Amino acid sequence: MISRLRFNSSNRTVLAVSLLIAVLLPVIILLVAQYRSLAGLEGKTRADVQENLRQTLQSFTCLVVKKADALATETLGGINPADV
Repeated sequence: MISRLRFNSSNRTVLAVSLLIAVLLPVIILLVAQYRSLAGLEGKTRADVQENLRQTLQSFTCLVVKKADALATETLGGINPADV
């Protein structure tokens, strides 16, 4: 009965290769899927950062224009149009 449980070297090799494939194949597939997902996420992140920067600059520009208008009104508000 013990002789039936023994594996010869060719069976061990086949078993080792099968186990190696059974472990490595899913790992490789998951690595490729994660890499593709990361590459797609990187592109989306870049676009989102650019959009956020555009909105921030637009908000800053509006604030600067409002402050410049307020400063101009305050500075020139005391001048009479008839004096000009």
